[in-house]
Amino acid sequence: MIDTKTTPQFIIELVRRCWDAEPSNRPTAQGLKKLFDELLKPNISDFSCKFQNQLETMANNFQDIESSEESSEGIA
Repeated sequence: MIDTKTTPQFIIELVRRCWDAEPSNRPTAQGLKKLFDELLKPNISDFSCKFQNQLETMANNFQDIESSEESSEGIA
């Protein structure tokens, strides 16, 4: 049984289509893959942006450390 109060409507509809008594009304594996690819695309893009931001932050931190080390070497 699907909890219709907490399950997104598109999931409910997809499950109903997958369980349709008429096989020709059910989505194909290729159709499901395309659907899931589309659903995941924003998340992958969001992940990529977050990952890129983290890499940029790390690179900036390394540059700051390197600059700090060069400054302290010049003082000594």
